[in-house]
Amino acid sequence: MIYKWYEFLENRFGKRGFKTVAKKLLCDQIFFGPTVTVMVLCGLQIVEGTGMQGIKKTMKDDFVEVLVNTYKVNKFIVLKAKPMKVQYKDQPYGGFSHEE
Repeated sequence: MIYKWYEFLENRFGKRGFKTVAKKLLCDQIFFGPTVTVMVLCGLQIVEGTGMQGIKKTMKDDFVEVLVNTYKVNKFIVLKAKPMKVQYKDQPYGGFSHEE
């Protein structure tokens, strides 16, 4: 499923360029981030065997907090991580290389 999402983004916006990456990142964070958060929280409740009531309670109590914290971590990674130049190599396995 994740592969199909990123394939969709690549087909919709293209592969290269700062604006392209920004658009893909924005779409990913607005649409796919909350979807994955719901899936993870529901999956945890199913594994724990809490049933529909546990899922509803978790969504009500934890969804917003988990999503906000996810955005905080992503913001930290984007703004504070050591910048590196990443180049995509057109190889069958989609390899990446970086220069520091």
